[in-house]
Amino acid sequence: MADAQDVTEYTDRSLQSYYCTCGQIALIIDTTIDRLPLRPKDRARVVDGQRNVFKIFGDPFETVYVEWPEGYEQQCRKKCKKCGVFLFYEHPGSTDVHFLKENSVLGLEQINPSAKSEGEAQNVKKVMITKMVKNSGKFGSVTVSTIDEEEEELEAKEIAESYSNNAVVVEKQMRRKGMLKTEEMFGETEKMKKMQRRGTLLEPS
Repeated sequence: MADAQDVTEYTDRSLQSYYCTCGQIALIIDTTIDRLPLRPKDRARVVDGQRNVFKIFGDPFETVYVEWPEGYEQQCRKKCKKCGVFLFYEHPGSTDVHFLKENSVLGLEQINPSAKSEGEAQNVKKVMITKMVKNSGKFGSVTVSTIDEEEEELEAKEIAESYSNNAVVVEKQMRRKGMLKTEEMFGETEKMKKMQRRGTLLEPS
């Protein structure tokens, strides 16, 4: 079954942005952190790709083994892109479930209390969310990326579409003015010649 693609543009009013204490963007998600499931062991928030649309901003940090009463747990950690502080971790082989360290990020209103009154939309960029879903409905993946990350790709696409649209407009104008009649007539003549050649029977001598 072919994949179906659904592209949606969200603004800061439908997505929540969270930042490292240094001010670096760390997480964009479609809900507030306090609504995410809480892991009792370490009070980390669970970010699940099956439940939420999100994008994590972090660099691979280190792999550690944490000791719990029932045994050891392997954690693949991610750090802030700017200051390098530990923010997230995930378990080996799990790409959909991430854990957000307790009290590791701040909301926009915590960094800039006047953001809402000044116009939060000016501080948070638009986000493009692309959903790839199997027609069967059994499998699916979601990716989120900021406009800045795909600026060049989007610009190239817009230019290509612009050239394509201009070509169509020019062609329509030429047809309207009769400038393409000669080409069309030539094409029809060639088509008739081919049909005649195909339909010609050679009489036996």
